[in-house]
Amino acid sequence: YRVAVHCPSLDVVVKTRYVSTLEAAADMCVALTFAAVPVAHGGDLATAPAKLQTGLSLACSEVGLSVADLCLSFCVRLRCPCVRGRVEGLWTSSLADALSQRRQLLARRAAWPGLRARLIAIKQGTTRRRMRSLDDQEASRQVDATYSHRV
Repeated sequence: YRVAVHCPSLDVVVKTRYVSTLEAAADMCVALTFAAVPVAHGGDLATAPAKLQTGLSLACSEVGLSVADLCLSFCVRLRCPCVRGRVEGLWTSSLADALSQRRQLLARRAAWPGLRARLIAIKQGTTRRRMRSLDDQEASRQVDATYSHRV
């Protein structure tokens, strides 16, 4: 089981690590939901990482978990008119990194060439799953395969 929460005001999806029992997933869901709601409705992106950390510490202690038990990942997911749908950034262990990607994509989302260039640059980062960087050609192929048919 894995818990994922979408924070629409932040354009970020937050997910936990996989766990083997429904009970453990339910505890993670309670902690993550309790912590994410104030962040999602807080409005100030600059304070979002600190608010989430504080909320997670409190919520985790209530259900007998530590924040490290959640092994959180964050990914920006936002609507972009030039691709007639949503685009997704790179999964990261840092909310601040995800919000940085959000700012970069928001600045370029009106026109495909600028958005494509920014997506390629973002996709070249490393992730927990893929511990190497994609080269320019690999990132370009990935972005084009995912989004070009919608332009």
